[in-house]
Amino acid sequence: MNTPQEIVRDGWILNCPFCKEKILYTHFVNWSIPTPFFYSDGSNDVLLRKSDEKKVQELFEKKQPKSKPTLHELESLWNKILIDSPPAPNGGRFTFWANVKCPHCNTEILYNNGNKDFNIRVNDSKIILINGATVIGDSENETWKIKVKIKEKGDK
Repeated sequence: MNTPQEIVRDGWILNCPFCKEKILYTHFVNWSIPTPFFYSDGSNDVLLRKSDEKKVQELFEKKQPKSKPTLHELESLWNKILIDSPPAPNGGRFTFWANVKCPHCNTEILYNNGNKDFNIRVNDSKIILINGATVIGDSENETWKIKVKIKEKGDK
């Protein structure tokens, strides 16, 4: 894979709850949920592909108009997506329960206080992006390196 294009997004600063260093982060909002996205267990890379979103849409269309997919059906689809997922470019594998990590001490910052609730996770609308992470899409044109810009006082 070539060096991904950079995308600059406004963001925020969070002090790591472990080492107290500053973490620059931003987020994408999923307006179409559930949308599969996965963090790497070895870096802050994120897998977010339109092809995976399309698989979810197809599952919903197959169930309509009678019902919606069950959580078990969604979990099965998420697991199939993970089996076919590439390795994360900055290290690790994409997994369902991986979380973002402090880029300084590499300690994972637990989502939902560590409560592994599939329903909450699969319907999450925010994808947290750490400065320097790579978001992997279906192609090189849909893959970005995240650059977080913090607005200074007086910036518009």
